[in-house]
Formats: sequence, structure tokens, C-alpha cells
Amino acid sequence: MELALKSLGFGVEIIEWWEKYPKGTPGTFDLNILVPGGYAVDQATYDEVERVAMKAKNTRSHLKAIQLTPAGLNQRSTYSAAVTSGIITTVYPLGRIGAGDDV
Repeated sequence: MELALKSLGFGVEIIEWWEKYPKGTPGTFDLNILVPGGYAVDQATYDEVERVAMKAKNTRSHLKAIQLTPAGLNQRSTYSAAVTSGIITTVYPLGRIGAGDDV
């Protein structure tokens, strides 16, 4: 089923009943579909995904839910940080320290 939906250009995540928390009804699965740019997220897209999924799934499994997500809405936030630290060091010419000169 994953290959059938990917052939339409969709990203596919199949969530089996045992992968849910709390666990779902045995024999069921959900679909998370990533809809790429250029596709409308509407009833026609939903119907097409459902038709292909129902045709490609095995007989004993039951489709419980379909979630369509537009491609731009699944990006995860990127966080970054930087820490700097240092010591100020003064370098004197050779022989100056302890010479008693206050120049």
C-alpha cells in the first residue's frame, strides 16, 4: 500500500494499531499522508487516497483514519545555540615585567 500511495507522489506514514498509545483496535491502521505542493487538500484528494489505500491494503486490515497534511505544514522547527568563553591575556615585551619601569 505504501508503494501504491507513493506512486501518486504522496509521502506515506502507516501507523499500525500496536504503534499507537493507547493501543488501537487489533487489525486496524491509520494513514498520515504528506500532500506535496501543487495538490489541493480537498475531498477529491481524500477520496483518491482512500480508493488507492482500500485497493492496495491486505484483506484482514481495516483502515481507521486518514490524515492529509500539506507539505509546508510538516516542517520541524530548527533550534541552534552558541556559547563563547574566553580569557583576556596581556602579552608584554620580553624583560618588561619586574623591571620596575612604569612607562
